[in-house]
Amino acid sequence: PNRIKVKAGTKVTFTNKGTTNHNVTAEDGSWSTGEVKPGKSATVTFKKAGTFTFIDKDHPWSYGQITVR
Repeated sequence: PNRIKVKAGTKVTFTNKGTTNHNVTAEDGSWSTGEVKPGKSATVTFKKAGTFTFIDKDHPWSYGQITVR
């Protein structure tokens, strides 16, 4: 989904179901999945409350938002 709400301490897994590499990165640079190859996953733990807008560094038209409570 493009937007989700989670509790602080939640681990969010990003799975690349595409055919090219992806790199999900917070707009403010506070976290990143690093390069995620097709068929692979990366997990980010959100420890602090806040709203985090993210983009795919390789495909900046792909974006979303995670709200941590």
